[in-house]
This record gives sequence, structure tokens and C-alpha cells, in this order.
Amino acid sequence: MKSIHKKDFVSVGFICKTHGTKGELRIDLKSEIELKEWVMIEINQKPVPFFIEKFTATHSDEAIIKLRDINSLIDAEVLKNRNLLYPKSEVEKTSSGYYGQEIIGYKLIDKKLGEIGFVEEIEEFPFQTILKSTFKNKEVLIPAVNEFIVEINDDEQLIFLELPDDLI
Repeated sequence: MKSIHKKDFVSVGFICKTHGTKGELRIDLKSEIELKEWVMIEINQKPVPFFIEKFTATHSDEAIIKLRDINSLIDAEVLKNRNLLYPKSEVEKTSSGYYGQEIIGYKLIDKKLGEIGFVEEIEEFPFQTILKSTFKNKEVLIPAVNEFIVEINDDEQLIFLELPDDLI
């Protein structure tokens, strides 16, 4: 039997609040992913599987989800403010939802500038994820968008970029 490790998962969103009185949850998604059969929810720093009964997208980044065996407001309250996890292998690496805490420490390499530095911090904003680094003793903020990120190599912990000339 294969064991489940948190490092094999990436956060694809979080549970914002309850919805209604029958155990439904309003979720905020970081990436455009449609959860179909199951999802992991981070509980005590560990991924715990839940089967999905119903998934209804309300906006591109929000949805209502009904989980099996979560049938009341009381059951749903316990899951508020928890991360939704999905296997890294299932989440497209170039989607903005992939950039979570697991890439802190990855080396940033730009096509023109070469080595920029390392991902020191990740700032999550409602519509943007920002990678913070230091280049030539100055803080740089790099939007984590498909247009700038060419490739992420998890084995070597490298992020290859193609940044616009005036960004740094």
C-alpha cells in the first residue's frame, strides 16, 4: 500500500466558509481545476481524503462543494479555512495554482539575465501570486504567470523564466 505524503500534493485552494445548512462548502480555487471524484483536505498538516458528491463552479475561482458524510452545518464548520490539496502530478505545472510554499528555495533563472536568485517568499493576492527574490542586493517581485514561467524542474529545484526587459 502506498502511503500518502503532503509533499506529493499542492494546494489548489481553500475552504472559505460554509454554504447553507446541509454541509456544503464555499471554496476559493487558486487554479482552474474542476474537482470531480475526490479531494484532499489538509488537517493537522496531513492530507485527508474526502469524496465529492457535488461540485458547482460559481466563478472561475470559486465553487460550492458537497463532500460525502459532511451533512450538517456543524460538520462543515470544522473544515472552514483549510487547504484543498490535489496531487502535483494532476495539476498542470504552469497553472498559477501550482505556486505554493513548496517552491520556496527554488533557483530562478531568466533566459536573458541568467541566475536571478532564489524564491525567498511567496505572496498570495486575490488575483496574483508573486515570487519574492533578491537580485543584485535588491528585492524583486516576479508575477507567477504562465507568460513568464517557462519551466519548473522539481528534481533540480529550478524555475526557468522569460521575463520582460523592464521587469527587473
